[in-house]
Amino acid sequence: MALETATYINGLVVTNPVATDGLAQADDHMRLIKSTIKATFPNVTGAITATQAEVNALDGLTASTAELNILDGVTSTAAELNILDGVTSTAAELNILDGVTATASELNVLDGITATTTELNYVDGVTSDIQTQIDTLDTSVTALSSAGTGKMLQVVAGFSTSSTTHTSTSSYTDSTVTVSITPSSASSKILIMANIVLVNSGNYDGAGVRIVRNGTAVRTYPDVIMIGEVGVTFSSGSAITSNWSGHMLDTPASTSQLTYTIQVRKNTNVSSSTMSSKDGDIVVMEIAA
Repeated sequence: MALETATYINGLVVTNPVATDGLAQADDHMRLIKSTIKATFPNVTGAITATQAEVNALDGLTASTAELNILDGVTSTAAELNILDGVTSTAAELNILDGVTATASELNVLDGITATTTELNYVDGVTSDIQTQIDTLDTSVTALSSAGTGKMLQVVAGFSTSSTTHTSTSSYTDSTVTVSITPSSASSKILIMANIVLVNSGNYDGAGVRIVRNGTAVRTYPDVIMIGEVGVTFSSGSAITSNWSGHMLDTPASTSQLTYTIQVRKNTNVSSSTMSSKDGDIVVMEIAA
C-alpha cells in the first residue's frame, strides 16, 4: 500500500490510496490528512465564514501585518478613501493640517490669493481694522495738506557764469541760466526769481527778456533799454552792462520735470551792436496750493 510523506496539504498525493490497497493502512491515510490540515492552519481555532471570493481578495497581497493593522478601526467609506487618490503630499505635509479647526468656507477665503508670505506678514501684529486705520490716516493727511497751503515745499537754484551772444532781433534764444524742478503735486505753484547781466557793445541798444518753461514762454518782460554816456564814442571793446531781474508765479499743473530758462532777444535800435548775456541765476520754489 502506497503512503506518501507530507507536512502540509500541498504534499498530499491525490491518487493515494489506490483501489487495490487494503483497509489495514486506511487509518494511516486518515492521520496523514488530519496532520497536514492542522499543520497548514495551525492558528485556526474557530469557524472561517469568509467566502472563497473574500479569501481570494488577499491574492497577491504584499502588505505586512503591521501595514494591514493601520486600517484597524477605519470607518471611512470607499468614496471617502478615494478622495486620497492622486494625493502626492508627504506625511509631514499632511500633518500641517493636524489641529486645523477652520471650516471649508474659512479656508476658501484664501482662494485666488497671490500675495507672497512676505506681503502677508505685513499685517503681522495688526490689532485693529486696517480700513479704519487707513481712513483715519487719510483724514489726517487731508488736514495736513489743507494746513500746509502756501508753504514752501522745495527750492532749486541754477547759476551760470558762461556768456551767450544773442544776434536775432526777431526771436528769443536761450541763455545759459537754467534750472529744473519736479513738483510733488499737480496743484502746486512755482515761484520764480531770476537775474541776469546783459552786455551791449553799442551806445544805444536794448534787449528783450522772457522766461520759458520746457521751451514755452510763461512770461515776457518789457524791453530793457541800455543807453551809453551822451557824447562819448565807445572804443573797441567798450560795453554797457545792465543787471536785469524779474520774478513771477507759475501754475504748471504738472508733476513732471520742469525746466525754466532765461531767454534773450536783441533790440532793433542799433543793429550793428552786439548783445550778450552772462552771470545769471534763477531760483524756483514749489509752493503748496
